[in-house]
Amino acid sequence: MSRNEMKEFDLQRIKTASIYLERMADGRNPATNQQVKDEILDNPNVIRCLHFVCEILREVELNGGVVGKKRSKARMPFPLEALDQFVYRNDKPITHILKQFAEPVDGKNVRKLNTSRINKWLEANGYIEKRIMEESKRECWFPLEKGEKIGMYSEERGNQGYQYAVIMYSEKAQYFLVEHMKQILEETEGEKKKEAADS
Repeated sequence: MSRNEMKEFDLQRIKTASIYLERMADGRNPATNQQVKDEILDNPNVIRCLHFVCEILREVELNGGVVGKKRSKARMPFPLEALDQFVYRNDKPITHILKQFAEPVDGKNVRKLNTSRINKWLEANGYIEKRIMEESKRECWFPLEKGEKIGMYSEERGNQGYQYAVIMYSEKAQYFLVEHMKQILEETEGEKKKEAADS
């Protein structure tokens, strides 16, 4: 593909590939979604690579499956009314919750909710903090007492030699995010603008 050419990929295949890669990055069988013990899937370099590829696929998906051109139209802010359609399915990490939040606007030219922005708000308000895990020396998010009260809990993943932790959100915690999303976005908007100005 030359510099000025564009290539379009099937969005459904991109979504399926993203799901499979995310499952593998979380140490699960991509087809069954069951946790597995696998030397390759537990390798930190492989995990980082899988997460990186997931990020690329998400960008391709946001660009309508097109590779090779800049987005010509600025994306609209995330419509908070889309959260009115949210229905709890199961306990899950923040990245998977935000994907579900975005389902009503899939294919539309809107900005998706940002994981790091939400984590910063939760940290600033005393719900979560970063800690170094003893064995793996990996820095991970953990819920504080305030976070546990709204239904957050920590879940360890990986195997001996490479362990990491994710915060799981119960039904109560997921509805907490729905109810506070307007506040989260408003209170982190200044930080977002500052980051854009610095970049």
